[in-house]
Amino acid sequence: VIRKPGFYFGITLSDVERDMKFPAANRDMEYPVDEDFAGFTLGGFHDGDRFLAILDVDKLVADSELSNAAAPGPVSNERMSDE
Repeated sequence: VIRKPGFYFGITLSDVERDMKFPAANRDMEYPVDEDFAGFTLGGFHDGDRFLAILDVDKLVADSELSNAAAPGPVSNERMSDE
């Protein structure tokens, strides 16, 4: 959940990590990220074979399309079975 003046919303993450620290000098501003998020990132850091992008929450909430988005009702991707 992100709380900013005038905003209170949640973001679904695929994974939660412990606190991580990286030297600012190692920040990579050129590494390509998913085009859906490219406008909302401020570079990121390499962690082994992963790239951890920095999400710019101010840019995210300033985007009218995203800040006015809502999730649909509950949906289950699991199949119903008698087993």
